[in-house]
Amino acid sequence: MQYQINSNNIIDRFSSITKSGSAERTSDKYSFIPTSRVISVLEKHNWYPVLAGEMKCRDEKRRGFQKHIVKFRNNSVTMNNQDKMQPEIILTNSHDGFASFCIQSGLYRFVCGNGLIVADSTFSKHSIRHRGYTDQAVSLAIDEICDSVPLIGSKVNDFQTIELTKDEKGIFAMAALTAKYGEEALAERDFDVDLLLEPTRRADKAPVLWDTFNTVQEKLLKGGRFEHKETGNYYRRKTVVKSRGVNSIPENIRINKALWLLTEKMAELKTT
Repeated sequence: MQYQINSNNIIDRFSSITKSGSAERTSDKYSFIPTSRVISVLEKHNWYPVLAGEMKCRDEKRRGFQKHIVKFRNNSVTMNNQDKMQPEIILTNSHDGFASFCIQSGLYRFVCGNGLIVADSTFSKHSIRHRGYTDQAVSLAIDEICDSVPLIGSKVNDFQTIELTKDEKGIFAMAALTAKYGEEALAERDFDVDLLLEPTRRADKAPVLWDTFNTVQEKLLKGGRFEHKETGNYYRRKTVVKSRGVNSIPENIRINKALWLLTEKMAELKTT
């Protein structure tokens, strides 16, 4: 599968990515560096955009300057794993003066169309400030991410061999729900752990850590039917409703990293 494509097809409809200037309220110390410049550096290293997005913006003064995300893949950078995984580089930025360029590792799983972001605790995140920016800093970040791919692949292979009991899967699911919603919301709402852990496809039915992670990650990020709510009728019966997915770029990244870290910690507990 080839990924060398015209990046304009992906990024042109997002004004925050194609912006040629910064917001008016940025300070004199802020140096405007267009996201397109960083994209061109990545393309020189054969990393091409495959997905892009930007945050919704209600404030008209911030429209076009808000946080945005671009995901890249490279044909020649592959991962030796049993699952269908492709390494990605995740780039986030904004032109409102409140964010640096952030370049970090990601994985894309073809079997379910899920993208995940690897936790900072394992593989470093690269923050590049607009002031003092150099193309070389981006190139160094790319090299370090490429060097980390074999280790990430090794971790995925380990996750695929670690079997979980029903109780352990339940603990994992509760920790994942806490990571997304917080303890207060978890106490107030009626989540069904068994429904959250129910695989949506045959590929995730093995009782192993990797399949558990993929099932939970997909439902928490895309939304799924794993919550009970009372109906308003006389008998006050409970019915299963679909919980909302995640549309916010920062929240998507936060939850993804939390789930990866949770998976790592569960693997440590099972292998020590």
